[in-house]
Amino acid sequence: MKAIVLGSTGYIGRRIVRALVEDNDSHEIYCVHRQSSDLSCFDDIKDGLNFCLSYYSNLAECFSNNGPFDVVINASCSYMRNTTPEQITESNLIFPLRALNMAVENSDGNTKFISLGTGLPDGFNIYTFAKAQLNSFGHFWGYEKNRIHFINLEMQNYFGPGEPEDRFVSSCIVKLSKNEPVPLTTGLQRRDFFYVDDVISAIMLVMKHPELPRYLDVPLGSGTAPTIQEFITYIKETMHSNSELLFGAVPVRVNEPSIWADLSSYHMLGGQIKYTWKEGVNKMLKEEGLL
Repeated sequence: MKAIVLGSTGYIGRRIVRALVEDNDSHEIYCVHRQSSDLSCFDDIKDGLNFCLSYYSNLAECFSNNGPFDVVINASCSYMRNTTPEQITESNLIFPLRALNMAVENSDGNTKFISLGTGLPDGFNIYTFAKAQLNSFGHFWGYEKNRIHFINLEMQNYFGPGEPEDRFVSSCIVKLSKNEPVPLTTGLQRRDFFYVDDVISAIMLVMKHPELPRYLDVPLGSGTAPTIQEFITYIKETMHSNSELLFGAVPVRVNEPSIWADLSSYHMLGGQIKYTWKEGVNKMLKEEGLL
């Protein structure tokens, strides 16, 4: 199978690439990355990879010379924190849309475009809005024009070892490990936290699925939603931390919802979530040497 991974050096992207390399099936793998990206994360497997810069001309050449691809995996992403609206729009809409159009142009009609989306409401912030616009284009090319299979994985709050320290779970764990106070919202909102290995399993399942519609939304998470209070308190108690949890110190975002994944679509594809959120927390802490 010929696969191209957008955002290949990001947290999820690196894991996808490794899963493809380690898969029993043989894959021809293309990694799209920025010129400034650190490729050392692939030092031990780089002989089995092909690399492509994310500039328009390089990307167009990669698609035209090597397509059609069996699967395009969009792991390109920028979050709200420490990023401008322009950066968020570029990473979550403009760049992946450019790749989507190239995939369509060079496709035989059977290419799967798997996009890592979000389970948050479409208009919650500019990040979710940008993701929603990409899905609209996916619906157009897939459902309306029958040119591609576009699969939107509506991801809830995934977490795991080695993730960037500015993400919610890892930032809290860093403070807890140092017994520092942890500023939080009231923590009454519910969130569906699920372990990163289940993200990779879902991508591999969809990638190999023999019968997919032209467009499909697949909610992905654990299917349960503890409150933030319950989730962080469990991590603190598991770590035996002396940190003070400062619930109410951070304002709750306007219209912030309580959400969790309806896994019925994932189950229909044959998928199952392996880890509960508590099992995921324990696995993460063990892998990071904190248990």
